Amino acid sequence: IAADFEKKSTHGVIKFCVGALDGLLIQIGRPTLKESDNPDSYFSGHYQMFGLNCQGVCDSHYRFTFFAVAAPGKTGDIRAMERTPLPALIADLPFLFYIVGDAAYVASDKLLTPFKGTQRDTPENSSFNFYLSQIRIRIEAAFGLLTTKFQILRGGLVGCSLPVASDTI
Repeated sequence: IAADFEKKSTHGVIKFCVGALDGLLIQIGRPTLKESDNPDSYFSGHYQMFGLNCQGVCDSHYRFTFFAVAAPGKTGDIRAMERTPLPALIADLPFLFYIVGDAAYVASDKLLTPFKGTQRDTPENSSFNFYLSQIRIRIEAAFGLLTTKFQILRGGLVGCSLPVASDTI
């Protein structure tokens, strides 16, 4: 997996990467009070819709190596990821290996994220962000392929109950 990601990186700059991580909001209908004590927790203010926060990791060929229906739509990606087995899986990666994510996640030695704010202004950090984005874009494309192949994931779950929507995803 790492060798394939290295091939996707210009000049092979990104080495030892074994996954690209991100979250995806899948639209659902507003849950009932029977389904959830807090139906409004499923409303994403960012996307202005009810949804489920799903977390995914893919390889360089857009194949999912991890996918979870993680949390209500209002939940941010870092908190949603923490509700899954993913933090433990990331922590167990062998020495030197890591995954990449966007700025919604907290950087560590096993999870690389882009520099943000004024930190990205140095040439070195800007270059790092460029090479990292070449790898991170893989998960965005994987989500795009998934929702294109399975059109029901693009708003088709609005009429389903919360358990049915979760099971379908």
